[in-house]
Amino acid sequence: MSAREQLAASHARMTPEAIAAHALTLATLLEANERLIGKLYDQVDSLDDEIEASERLLHAVGLLPTVRTPIDRSMRKPLLEVWPEIYSPGGGAS
Repeated sequence: MSAREQLAASHARMTPEAIAAHALTLATLLEANERLIGKLYDQVDSLDDEIEASERLLHAVGLLPTVRTPIDRSMRKPLLEVWPEIYSPGGGAS
């Protein structure tokens, strides 16, 4: 059973008030995960910047033939941007 199916089965046994409280708990967890993921992105970015600087230095002195392409950071989306894709009140969930 998928997470969505488990959630639907659980909500089928809950009152509307309990579902609302559960949704707030889930949103709180998603926000906490967003903060953690942001910190991890920051660490990866910092490490990538250090690696890039080292590679450029090694390339400049002839010890590294090419410098790799930096990480593409354009695909990162904040939670509030992807939230409508995850769940939309009124039956928009996919």
